[in-house]
Amino acid sequence: MNKSIKLATLVPAVCLSLLMTACTTTENTAQNGHGASDHHQSSSYHLGPITSDELLARYQIFANNKKADQTQTSDLEVLDFANQLNNKKIVVVFGTWCHDSQREVPRLLNLLDKVNAQHSDIKYDIEFIGAAPFEKRDPALVKKYDISAVPTIMLFDEDQEMGRVVEHTPLSLAAAFVNMKL
Repeated sequence: MNKSIKLATLVPAVCLSLLMTACTTTENTAQNGHGASDHHQSSSYHLGPITSDELLARYQIFANNKKADQTQTSDLEVLDFANQLNNKKIVVVFGTWCHDSQREVPRLLNLLDKVNAQHSDIKYDIEFIGAAPFEKRDPALVKKYDISAVPTIMLFDEDQEMGRVVEHTPLSLAAAFVNMKL
């Protein structure tokens, strides 16, 4: 009886640990001899700048996830995010191979579609940068943006970083950026 109680207590802890490190584990596959293709959707991944249109055209998982995204964002959240975004720049460092990126980048694109549709006077720039898995990642990119995991979505005013979302947020992306201490 005691063994089954201990096992019942251990299993959820192990599962939680595995879930929390999923993308990091995936990034570290180079360490144990497994290539990126062993754990990812594709054996190839994009490196460097890419437009959102190119991303959606070349990587079907992003297009499919954008269409399937059901994230509810209120008009007030969209307005608050639009005001936060005005005259700023978003930099998104992501991995085409990473499930967090495959979820969060389409959510961001849908949010920006709402901003553009509801607040066409809002002006902003956005830059998408594809990154390699952790062990193969460009050290200059890591240093420039202080990247610890992907996706990393950063908001800049001029050259000053205003805030960032790393991997995911328990809030909507709009709420996460609006709630940043600027």
